[in-house]
Amino acid sequence: MANVKIMQGDSYAVFVQLRLLETQEPVTPGMVSDVEITVGESFRKTHAAGEVFYHAEIGQWYFVPSQQETFALDPDSYEVQARVKFRNGQYSPTKGITVGRITILDANSSEVI
Repeated sequence: MANVKIMQGDSYAVFVQLRLLETQEPVTPGMVSDVEITVGESFRKTHAAGEVFYHAEIGQWYFVPSQQETFALDPDSYEVQARVKFRNGQYSPTKGITVGRITILDANSSEVI
């Protein structure tokens, strides 16, 4: 994930590529019981809750912050982390891995449209 820039109030897909540390093999839905993505300490989304999705054609996971979630973030740069829980019940070696940063830009309007 490159450094993503989002204006407060924006709501669009943010893509993250997750790979096994040992083999660099992509992490796919068939391997996991859950994927958790956090943006700073501001919000958390999980695959099990239907908030983190997998795009098979490009082999990446993604989440879509809502307008309310991006409005709730102060203009700043936030670390994005992912944790993977494998189907066998063990946590991935990628637990706590930083996958990128999201920079929130100040918006002139503060209304959800």
